[in-house]
Amino acid sequence: SCYGLGPTDRLASVAPFHFDQSTFELFAAVAACATVVLVKEPLLKFPAELSSLVEREKISVWYSVPTILVHLLNRGALDRRDLSSLRWVLFGGEIFPSAALRELMGHLPNARFSNVYGPAEVNHCAHHHLEEPPGLDDSIPIGSAWNETRLRLVDDEANLVEGQGRGLLEVRTSTMMAGYWRQPALTAASISVETSPAGLTERWYRTGDIVERTADGLLHFRGRADRQTKIRGNRVELEAVEAAVSDAPNVLRCATVTVDSDDGARLVAVVEGQGELDPDEILASARASLPPYAVPTNIVVVDSLPRT
Repeated sequence: SCYGLGPTDRLASVAPFHFDQSTFELFAAVAACATVVLVKEPLLKFPAELSSLVEREKISVWYSVPTILVHLLNRGALDRRDLSSLRWVLFGGEIFPSAALRELMGHLPNARFSNVYGPAEVNHCAHHHLEEPPGLDDSIPIGSAWNETRLRLVDDEANLVEGQGRGLLEVRTSTMMAGYWRQPALTAASISVETSPAGLTERWYRTGDIVERTADGLLHFRGRADRQTKIRGNRVELEAVEAAVSDAPNVLRCATVTVDSDDGARLVAVVEGQGELDPDEILASARASLPPYAVPTNIVVVDSLPRT
């Protein structure tokens, strides 16, 4: 009901079925008797063909990670397409650069835009509808909680952050996971179980996201409490990347960082070693143990890594 889906809508199914964004098309479209148009994965690498599909199939609702939308903006030939069928564009999974979002909204004046937030452990739990294009330096809010969802911020001592301020975001919702499959220690570390004064048990998921509540009551993502990052909407643990890169011959130490680019965040690995280091050989070694999105795009060789 939030997006007014109905039988005349045509939803683009962009996310793979193992990605939690796909549940929107799989369940909401069925409930609304809407049509789902499957987008084949290879098509995502050709933005002009992708925008042609949106025009040809008269897609009315789109939901994807911002990276794909940035590709459409930069290389999708939007000025040569009739995309008037698009009435709502949803995005989530990573930060959408405000300048790119502003430009995209200018290309799609008939569409509303919404930022959708929610880790896979709880699925979607917050959203923000943009009433107008953001300023060039504006932070895009993750918004406020959905129905049957409660959000709270806690500080380093697990005290509630009331009013304005920053804290770790915790979520309680009906769609929250039971736990991680066969990982009881990780489940215990990620879910807090509390008993309310009325004797009811409440389970809260600790997202690991640092969030700020501003004066208008909206929430803004400000970073992570750990070294997890997002590449094209996929979670990447920088420690895992560094371990894979360090397995390459002659690599002694590695530090991995994310760098912003026109196509979204990318990974760069800085390595220190002994003997001759071949960046191509290091990348080949990393590809053997990492999924494609977690492989660094660049290897930078230095004499020594700085240390504290």
